[in-house]
Amino acid sequence: DDGLSSPLGQLCRIERRVYQTADPQPMPENLPSDAVNILLVTARPFARDVRYRSISRPLVELIETRDLPAHVHVLRPPTFGRLCEHLRERPNFYHILHFDGHGSYGADPHSAVSLYALTAQGQLVFEKPDGDPDPVPAEKLAPLLREFRIPAVVLNACQSGMIDGRAKNPFAGVAAALLQAGIRSVVAMAYSLYVSAAQEFLPAFYRRLFEAGNVAEAVRAGRQRMFHQDGRVCARGRFPLRDWLVPVLYQQQPHDFSFAAAAKKEKAKPAALPEEAADRENPYGFVGRDGAVLELERALRRPRPAILVHGLGGVGKTTLARGFVHWLSQTQGLGNGCLWISFVEVRSADYVINRMGEPIFGPNFAAHPIETRIDALAKALHEHPLLVVWDNFEVAKGIPAAGIPANLSDDDRDHLLALLKKLHGGQTKILITSRSEETWLGETRCPVSLSGLDGEERWEYCQAILDQLGKKVDREDMDQVELMALLDGHPLAMRVIVPKLAEMPAKAI
Repeated sequence: DDGLSSPLGQLCRIERRVYQTADPQPMPENLPSDAVNILLVTARPFARDVRYRSISRPLVELIETRDLPAHVHVLRPPTFGRLCEHLRERPNFYHILHFDGHGSYGADPHSAVSLYALTAQGQLVFEKPDGDPDPVPAEKLAPLLREFRIPAVVLNACQSGMIDGRAKNPFAGVAAALLQAGIRSVVAMAYSLYVSAAQEFLPAFYRRLFEAGNVAEAVRAGRQRMFHQDGRVCARGRFPLRDWLVPVLYQQQPHDFSFAAAAKKEKAKPAALPEEAADRENPYGFVGRDGAVLELERALRRPRPAILVHGLGGVGKTTLARGFVHWLSQTQGLGNGCLWISFVEVRSADYVINRMGEPIFGPNFAAHPIETRIDALAKALHEHPLLVVWDNFEVAKGIPAAGIPANLSDDDRDHLLALLKKLHGGQTKILITSRSEETWLGETRCPVSLSGLDGEERWEYCQAILDQLGKKVDREDMDQVELMALLDGHPLAMRVIVPKLAEMPAKAI
């Protein structure tokens, strides 16, 4: 409308409704009203996929830093079967199901071959238990979600709101199919969406939802954010994009979220984290490492009891362990809690076994023979989920070539190995950080090799360092680019060298 100063979609709440849809079922009477409960499904089944926490981390941090009345639970593993199981385990609890992953309409997004040549329909790509892609079509999603009566679904999946002339009915698209299944509000994407766009839309959407309690108003706030912050990264670089029209809203008898504006967030009571999990030595926070976090998440689901993070000194192994523990705590994934043991001062397996067993069995646990303690501890930990961190584990066997002596005897190491073998297939995992590959642990370990920060993560860490000096990264400066390449993303090296940019040019450094 030429008479308007802004596009109509920026001024008004706009909804899509399908008139062939029956009225949705009544909302559960016992749906919580003290906070908005969000079930987050993050699927990354493809090689060189989108960064694992590119969407989920900003959402979790938004809720935490602003003390918003919401709780986020990350579905583990992100399979469609586990989704249905989890919703049956927690009926009438979730207000929002948020799918953070890939979607398509009419064709596999990673194949030129059409999946639905004649009667196209939308799909969401979950993961299989082994992490491979599992496309789930709209006609399968709708009936399985019908029974759960979730008020709203948010889909930052490409083409989740798309439909065209090949559709056999109005419900061939994912969004409309979910509307037919009784979901009252479905936020979806009418076309493909860049991650950089979702990172603008979703925080603004959730902030406004908690303030106004209205999904349509929240979608409008997200579109406005995209409209005003249009200079974003896309496949060809950074451009002013007009993609604010991609998010769409399907609604029928929308749920009133205004209770969120009035509610004071009831403080969740996660398992208390050990003092050692606090990262007070790193002033720049936990930056990046989404690839490593995803590897650790998947390793938690494997039968091997030990997850070994190994790499050079100063590369960030302990920082990763601390960041991962906090991530699990923030997203309801820590089970019965965390125990942290630094091996720097450990001189016996007795100490380690007692530290792990006394919180479970009490102070008299140490009086029993070590074999008895190992058996009892293994049985308890096999049945109950706990994350135990063995930090700086390289001193257990030592690294003679690096001048690191062994703190434990052969017998002590045999006792620890015996414990790990008995934990195989159990719910408790031992997260180990070491400069060594610890080959003596054999098949009890699932190795995760940690190198320097990569790609955008390097620049994020560089900017985090320079922020405290009041400086900005200049990515057009080829000397800075070369300096970053020389540092190879090694966090400790960056912490030493990057601050010098405040005093001298990159070329001189």
